[in-house]
Amino acid sequence: LAPAYQSCNSIFTAVHTTIDFETVLEKGLPGYIRWCESLTPPDAEGVHELCAMVTALRGFRAWLLRFGALSDGAGARACRAIAEGRPETFFEALQLVWLLNIAVGMSEGAVFSISFGRMDQYLWPWFEADRRRGVPEAEMAAFVRDLFIKLNRYADAACNINLGGVTADGRDMLNDLSRMIADVAAGLAGPGPLLSVRIHPAIAQADFDRFLAPDLVRIGQPTFYGEAACRAALRTRSVPEQEVAGWAANSCMGIMVPGAEFADMWGVVLSLPVPLELALHGGVSPRGALPMELRTVCPAEYHTIDELTETVMSYAGEILAWLVEQQRAATEAELPNPYLSALLREGPERGRDRLRGGVRYHTVNVNAFGLVNVADSLTAIEQVVFRERRFPLEAVRQACDADFLDTEELRLQLARAPKYGADHPNADAMLQRLTTRFIELVNRHNTGNTVYMPSFHTFTQHVAAGQGHGATPDGRRAGAPLAKNIGPAVQAAGRGLTALLHSAAGLAQHRLTGGQALDISVPQADVQTVAGRRALQAALQGYFASGGLQVQINLMRADELRAAMATPQEHQNLVVRIAGCSSRFVTLGHDVQEELAARMEHGI
Repeated sequence: LAPAYQSCNSIFTAVHTTIDFETVLEKGLPGYIRWCESLTPPDAEGVHELCAMVTALRGFRAWLLRFGALSDGAGARACRAIAEGRPETFFEALQLVWLLNIAVGMSEGAVFSISFGRMDQYLWPWFEADRRRGVPEAEMAAFVRDLFIKLNRYADAACNINLGGVTADGRDMLNDLSRMIADVAAGLAGPGPLLSVRIHPAIAQADFDRFLAPDLVRIGQPTFYGEAACRAALRTRSVPEQEVAGWAANSCMGIMVPGAEFADMWGVVLSLPVPLELALHGGVSPRGALPMELRTVCPAEYHTIDELTETVMSYAGEILAWLVEQQRAATEAELPNPYLSALLREGPERGRDRLRGGVRYHTVNVNAFGLVNVADSLTAIEQVVFRERRFPLEAVRQACDADFLDTEELRLQLARAPKYGADHPNADAMLQRLTTRFIELVNRHNTGNTVYMPSFHTFTQHVAAGQGHGATPDGRRAGAPLAKNIGPAVQAAGRGLTALLHSAAGLAQHRLTGGQALDISVPQADVQTVAGRRALQAALQGYFASGGLQVQINLMRADELRAAMATPQEHQNLVVRIAGCSSRFVTLGHDVQEELAARMEHGI
């Protein structure tokens, strides 16, 4: 694509998955290898693939034995033990999980977003057994702390650890290991790992209070997930009911079946201001040639907002189809990974690589950038051009092309029009309409076991993407950041948390099967008092009951961030939630820092 349109892109994203830790722990590594060796794949290709998987697992076991030969310390003894048999202690189980995880990163050539899944559940038997044997909980907490230090220092601070869940009969699954993990993260105050808590009506008040403790929320932890909506999202993907309860958050905001899914979380990015610009320019790109021939024919003149909206989404569909083709080609060009494939359920049995049918679910996120800006733009055009007839559409187009030079009155009229996130029915209805169309466009591309999943996820890339886009008819100037994730544009914020949650809940979020992130910032007083926590808890429970998928919270004040920008050497340990994960603020680029501070100044 032309440089100005490179916010639309498609790639193959390595890793972003969660292996089948539970089965390896239960069988033990030697037992798991023996199980793989006993399998009979359905064809000759499968026999060769399985042979490669077994060879990779044997190589991993040899690697453990090399660690075990280095010394006679506790870590070396644990490596020898897990190489020879099933883990016997919590320390040994944790050691196996850590080394399985880091070897995934080495095998994929990438260390980001290799998540741990439901660690508090699959490690619980070893935790409980050690506790019965009299191992002090403080000692086990020290092991967890060491793991978290390694993740932040050497590996993947963006990996995800899930906490809690709900049993078939409605009981909360949070346990003492869940609580220990949260307490260790709060005490360490590092960016990672990501903690994800599943919220439902049965969660105990004491646990909800624990997860809203100021020392935890201050580092952007944890992420809150709505149990009901996440299960509904998996059902939308046709995941069978027996697997739905075992879902796990993956990386920043994905929803997956751990151990049975390979998730390409950045497979396709569709920046919606591109088709909007095409629709306003008669289908001719003003920023360089497109790599495909467009078939959509623009009307000579738009008479209604419906005509313009449909043209925008028609162009979006054409661009998306081209991006999906590129993504599939990139995936086909990837080398096999026998080690990772061996650790994903059904890979060994089928004798197939993780990208060639060796997983039950191969999912590819299609991340919508700027859809909120486009919805706000169309809402503004509907009001200013078609309803009030204050300006012709051509004047709006020319003003955007000129970045509103000498047309400030027009820009203000567009900027004052209703915006998503303020609980305005017209603006919210427009985003709902565009979201439905976006979902339909994405779902057309599902094939075999590959599912393309619609998602509102921008990470911090909405800042760079905005720099490549001209002004938009929502009043946004050229180069300004696009709206972040499922949140409102910065210039549209200001109506408060309740209005934002109500606007977001109006979307059919269970159909956003790739997940989505909603960023909010709250005053520190809201978590420092019992009354404040209760009010915030009620808001979150209400949002999740209305279909919300996920919320992440920042507790920082804008003045703290600006102080850190001025004197970074004095704020090295300032941790903020940036977009699905946390990061040390001073390590972020200036543009991202500025955008985050501006968001907090506007209460989002």
